Amino acid sequence: MKKTEKLYLGFREYVIPERLDEYDEEFHSRMRHGYKFMIPFIKRYVDFEKELKTLNSREKEKLFAYFLNVYCDQYKALSKNLATTKNIPRNGDQDFLFK
Repeated sequence: MKKTEKLYLGFREYVIPERLDEYDEEFHSRMRHGYKFMIPFIKRYVDFEKELKTLNSREKEKLFAYFLNVYCDQYKALSKNLATTKNIPRNGDQDFLFK
């Protein structure tokens, strides 16, 4: 099972029952579920501010923490830029400037 399917199934119980059919149809209407689809999709159907106050089990806390702190954060533009710039050598470390 892919990460996106786990997120879909995990957040399914937090969707308002009136919008559950719409939630299912939108997810199954797409062939591929990338981060550009999943992040706004879940945020559209789940009220995070309300649900974070009522979390009572460790598994539910892990699901919300993973989505908010790991899944959403790893695809931010800042995180991507930091990952590429950390491999750039500093000027003091470069030997090609001096012969």
